[in-house]
Amino acid sequence: MNKYVLANTEIIRGISWKSAGQIFQNISQLIFTIFLARILDTSDYGLMAMALVFNKFIISMTNFNFGTAINQSLKINKNQISTFFYMTFGINLILSLISYYGAGLVGSFFNEPALAPIIRVMASILFLKSFQFPYILLSREMNFKTISIIEILSIIIGNVIGLYCAIRGYGVWSLVMIRLVHVTTSCVFLTLIYKWYPSLPTLKGMHSKLKFASFMFGSNLVYFFSSHLSDLVIGKAVGKEALGAFSIARNIASLPSNFIKNNVSSVLLIAFSKIQKDIKQFKEKQSETLYFFSILFIPPMIILFSTSTNFINVIYGAKWTSAVPFLQILSIVAIFEGLSHFCRSAIISKGKSNIIFFATIIEVVAQITLIYILINKYNIYGICISLLISSIINFVFVAHFYDLIYNEKYNVLKQVLPNAFISTLFIPPIYALTKISINIYLSFTIQLIVAFILYLIFLYIARKKYLNNSLLKTNL
Repeated sequence: MNKYVLANTEIIRGISWKSAGQIFQNISQLIFTIFLARILDTSDYGLMAMALVFNKFIISMTNFNFGTAINQSLKINKNQISTFFYMTFGINLILSLISYYGAGLVGSFFNEPALAPIIRVMASILFLKSFQFPYILLSREMNFKTISIIEILSIIIGNVIGLYCAIRGYGVWSLVMIRLVHVTTSCVFLTLIYKWYPSLPTLKGMHSKLKFASFMFGSNLVYFFSSHLSDLVIGKAVGKEALGAFSIARNIASLPSNFIKNNVSSVLLIAFSKIQKDIKQFKEKQSETLYFFSILFIPPMIILFSTSTNFINVIYGAKWTSAVPFLQILSIVAIFEGLSHFCRSAIISKGKSNIIFFATIIEVVAQITLIYILINKYNIYGICISLLISSIINFVFVAHFYDLIYNEKYNVLKQVLPNAFISTLFIPPIYALTKISINIYLSFTIQLIVAFILYLIFLYIARKKYLNNSLLKTNL
């Protein structure tokens, strides 16, 4: 049998198409949020954030990571894939009904009766997600072009209708409509474009795949609590206005790390799963990708940290100033989260889903403990600090096992630390511009120009270093 050789162009093409859809989604979200934030109140965003806490919890209950199990498997037949579909459909149906009939209890928990109808409508979104199953098959084929086109069209339609509803005075329901229309249109396009129909199910050969998926399910369930515990605590203990400001900051800071998780890591997982038995090729590709990842990811997050004051005031308006310190802390949190997502992709591609499960257990235990210790003294800032420390703990854990795969100590730090150190040198010159008494729009423009110049210099140095290391390896 011929050995599969993973070409760099295959990875780049997959990431490019997957990223194109996500970048468009992020830009679209940013643009429409700018308009929506000026039309809607902080309480509208707070209500939506509360609804999403419950909705995302239910989604985490449905996410058994059958898609990851399919994509990680070197060999899987149509009947086994169909079995995963029927299981997905059944689980989504049951939990969407639980979500619908449990909406009143959630409203009572938050002492917000207006939550119940929102959650009932969003229950239908959960059921509709069953029909997005062909996304998994398109991903396995690395056909990210089709996925991106469908997502872009769905996002445009959803956001336009959501903005129309906001202008018409529908308040928080405009945010609900964005999600409902997005999922519905994507299901319609998938059905029309990718005509896949399930066959008869089978349990033959499913044991190892279900075992892998069960650890991933446990990991995702715990990860949900780790990711949304802060929203739950703030919404319950502080209030919807504070949660609205925190939610805006969290959404901005998490865009890059979610981009890594949903696009780069997902593509790398599929790509590296194909070469998981070829140790030499696996190590070379992973090491090279990690180096470039740190170059492209860490500096923009440092720039976001440095420009956060002007960013919030210029983009969202003065009424969101309270979100600035949250954004600064969460920008650093996002760096560790993004690096952890990258390491997770390598670990999962090796079939080690149990390691990811234990990593998320450690993170959520650390987060709960730190929130309990810090919240009384530091209030919402204590929650932000808890997120930062727990994300560092999680990164150290997954980086350790990433290094074990390579059988090389401190491999992650060797690839990441030099680029991270150089990136921190961006902070003084960029942040100092915030303190200059000039027009805020001019100050923000100058910050971006300086940041762009510094980043170009950084890329030049990093590229030169990479070429020198490549030449050294060639000579050896």
